[in-house]
Formats: sequence, structure tokens, C-alpha cells
Amino acid sequence: MSSRPGRMMAWRIVAAILTIVLVMAFVAAVSLYSPLSSWVDQARGDAGVPQTVGASQMEMYCPARMTLADAGAYGDEEFRSSEGDIASSARFVAVGSVYRADTTGLDGKSSVEDIPSATGSKEMSVLSAKDGDASSRLLSGRAVGASRGTGVSGTRVSWATQGDLRGISSSACVTGAMTQSLMVSGTKIGTTQQLILANSSSTPTTVTLAVRGSEKTGAVVLSTGGTVTVPAEGEKIVDLSAAAPSHAALFLTLSSSATPVSAVVRTVAMNGLESRGSDFSTPLDAAAKRTVMAGMLPGDSVRMLLFSRSDATVSASWLTRSGRKDVRSVELTSGRVSSIDVGDVPKDAYALEVRSSSPLYASSVASRAGDDGQADFAFIPSSSGHHSAAVALPEGVSGRVVLANGSNAAIDATIRAVDSDGSLIGTSTVSLAGGESRSVSLSDEFPHAAAVMVSAASPVVWGVRLSASALSDDGLAAVSYVGSTALEPTNMVVTTYDDRSIVR
Repeated sequence: MSSRPGRMMAWRIVAAILTIVLVMAFVAAVSLYSPLSSWVDQARGDAGVPQTVGASQMEMYCPARMTLADAGAYGDEEFRSSEGDIASSARFVAVGSVYRADTTGLDGKSSVEDIPSATGSKEMSVLSAKDGDASSRLLSGRAVGASRGTGVSGTRVSWATQGDLRGISSSACVTGAMTQSLMVSGTKIGTTQQLILANSSSTPTTVTLAVRGSEKTGAVVLSTGGTVTVPAEGEKIVDLSAAAPSHAALFLTLSSSATPVSAVVRTVAMNGLESRGSDFSTPLDAAAKRTVMAGMLPGDSVRMLLFSRSDATVSASWLTRSGRKDVRSVELTSGRVSSIDVGDVPKDAYALEVRSSSPLYASSVASRAGDDGQADFAFIPSSSGHHSAAVALPEGVSGRVVLANGSNAAIDATIRAVDSDGSLIGTSTVSLAGGESRSVSLSDEFPHAAAVMVSAASPVVWGVRLSASALSDDGLAAVSYVGSTALEPTNMVVTTYDDRSIVR
């Protein structure tokens, strides 16, 4: 009798153990099991929901005024380099649905200056900066939405009648990028080229420099190394004339590892004690088979700087009031920069068009000679044009709006000018036939303009050829150009799909 209950208890223990083992095996099997894709309802191919998103926050880097690479006091006073009586001015504008804009130091927090919001009938918000603030700045804006005709723009101008920076130089504010390209004029003796890299983020980044030159095919090995660390909320300067000397032109490709960086190149040219000009180079548009450089004036001497990653046949034409006039054709060698003299700009020509069998990068140098060996120059980069764009005009400068139509169809471009309060002071419509370029005098049409906007149904290439009232001496060469800043949305389409197969 006593053995039967013992046997029943043993069976119960065995049964419990077997049950636990079976449950554990089932759990393990379920966790490792993946159903066949044929057993899962597949997403319909047309079930995607597209959504257009745009950037409503904008940030641009505005470089400091022109300066010498080394203004140290060495040797006899009469032979020392000097910035002379240099002065500078800057202006920043916010256009369209921008509800807040300001300029700050590179950290985004110090030296904050708000750009007053446009109210009532005002066309845009305007902020002016006098010579007392000649340092680099960040220009930031926030918009209600991303739409054409909305954005921020800024311009810095420097000028001098004495010293080693005689003439005028300018730069538009530039947008940061992870990858960008710049074209630089020669690093021959007497020319200093300084690449300025700015990082407004709170994270340091390493920038890799890939350089191609005019003296040989292939990459140029930089004597200073091919990588640069740019500190957080700071700037770094690379001496290109020391890193890659004795080239007629350089093509730079910059790649940042961690955060977008902004880049400009500051160029100062001397011939012994003679000032030969200064200016800033800014990043180029993407390579294209057809592109336009607008900003020349009759009487300028012009040199093209061209680079293609493939062998190419290139044809250049002046765009004039009466259409295209062929200049010359050249052959480009892949991986090598070409510096090509196209002579003096003819009457009624304000732009240069290049057409290529392969995509290329293009820029040009417009120069003029003054008295006593003095000269000045300006970089005029190529552009594919904009539907809507703006240029801020700092106090003390005026100039000519130069427009070009690189297409074969006629375009009507509308110019709108505002004063320093942001109020509209006038409009003008310019009709451009295919292959035509024209210029409009700001002092004649809009004598008190603080900024100009141009809008058109098709892209127009344009900018402003600047002049300073302080440079009235006829014997002083003064050449400066600032390209227009696009007021066009940065949009992308994000498509979402209902796909249940990704849920396991």
C-alpha cells in the first residue's frame, strides 16, 4: 500500500520535468523561427506616400574683410607691407517668409545682432555693418517654410587707396557643405593664396584637400599635407601658395569628415612693391557642359580657368547685347587645370559662355591696370543661373547689375531694389534674348539701393559689378564682382511605404 503513493509522486515529478522541457523547447523554436516571405502579406508597390520637405533654417558664413597674409613690421619702413587706409562695409538681408534673422560670431551665440523684421509694406529686412565690425560672421535665418523667394544674403566689401591692398575686393556670404570645389588663380611668386575653412558646429572636423594644378596631370602633393583639422566653432587657414607653389591655377576639392564647413580663398597679388590686386574665391557650382560667367565689363582683360575630369573640347563665346560672338576653342586634358587668356572684353559684352563636350568647372579672372604699375582683379565664377536671387549692397558702394541669358529662348527678368529700410524704391524689367547679356546702372536706376533681387520664369545668371565712392581717382584700378545668392528652396521628397514584412 505504501509503495503505490510513492510511485504516483515519482510520475508526477517526471511529468512536470517533461512539461518544463517541452515549454522551453517551444519558446526556443518560436524565437528562432522566421516565417516564409510567401506567408506574409506584401506591401503594394503603389502604396508609397510621398512628402516634400524643405529646409526652413539657413546659415551662411561671411568672411572677414580683406587682409594681408603677413603685415608684420620687417626691415626698412619704406619697404614694409601695409594695408594702408583700408576700409570695409557689410550688409545682410532677409527676404520672403524669413521671420527671424541675425548675425553672430562663429559660435552662434556671441556678438548677436538681430536683423530687424520687415513690417508693413517693406520688401525685406536689412542690417548694415560699418568698418568697426570687420570680423567674420555667421548669417542665420529661420523661415515659415521653404519657398522660392525666401532666404538670406550678405556681402562684405573692402577698399583702399593706399598701401598694398589698393583697389576693391568683395565676397558674398557662403553656405557650408560636406564636399565642395573651388578654383584658384596662380600661386606664382608674388601671389599669396589662403584657404579659409570655417566650422560653426560644436564638433571638430577633418577636411581632406584634393588639389589639381596647371603644371602637370594628376593630383598635386601638398607640401603641408592633405588633411586639415578645423576646430569646433572656429577657423583654420591653409597657405596654398606655400603648399602648392608655381602653378598658374589650382582646382580644389574639399571633403569634410564630420560636419559641413564653409570655405573661401583669399588672394593677394604683388609685383615687388606694386599692388596687383586682391579678391576672394568662393565655391563653384556643379560641373556642367554649358555654363556662363556674367560680370565682365568692356575693357576688362579676362582669363578663363577650366577643369574637367575627362578630356574635353571647349568653345567660348562672348554674350553681348546682340547675341553670341565666338572667342576661341580649346582642348582640355583630363585632370589638369587650364588657364586661358581670352583677351579684352569687347563693346556691349558682359558675360562669357563656355560649352564643353564633357562636364567642366569654370571660373574667370577679370583685371584692369592702373597708374604706376597698380592693378586690380576680380574672380567671376560660372553659374547655371537662378529663378530668384538677391545681392546685398553694403554702404558706400554702388555698381552695375549684370545679367546674362545662356539659353536660346527669350527671358524677362524683373529687378526689384530696396533701400536701407527694406522699402521698395523701384522695379525694372529687362528682356534678354537667347545668348544676350546686359547691364543696368544702379546709380542711374536705383541710386539708393541697399539690395537688389532678380526674378524670372527661367534661370538667369547675374551679379553686381561693384564700385566704391571712395575710389574716385581715375588712375586707380578697382575691379570687384559679387555673384547673386539663390532665394530658392532646398527641398527633397521623402516617400514612406507600408511594408509588414519588416515586422518579425
